[in-house]
Amino acid sequence: MFPQRGLSGQTLPSLQTSMTVKNWLQHRRPDKNKEIVDAVRETADGIKEVSAATDDQATSSEQIASLVDGLVDDLDRMSEELDSAAEANERQNQQIREIAEATDELIDDDSLLGKFV
Repeated sequence: MFPQRGLSGQTLPSLQTSMTVKNWLQHRRPDKNKEIVDAVRETADGIKEVSAATDDQATSSEQIASLVDGLVDDLDRMSEELDSAAEANERQNQQIREIAEATDELIDDDSLLGKFV
């Protein structure tokens, strides 16, 4: 059987050698393996937290958008009511001017003034 070679021409370890290295790693460095497993678990937990936070952020954004839509609707109604109040105020001012003009005409009419004096 020919030895297997990698891309750079180096001799690759046999399956038996690989198993020996794996066994050696498991027996000689169990603390390092545990650190790696713990780090992977922490990373997975972190990814889950980020995912949950992203979902929460999307929900919050939707709620804010809904609130803003409601505020815009309220502001539109207020604007319409203010326009209506301004029109009513203008009509009232016009009526007051007409009353003032009519009053001035009555005061200027000497024939009417003599009746009350």
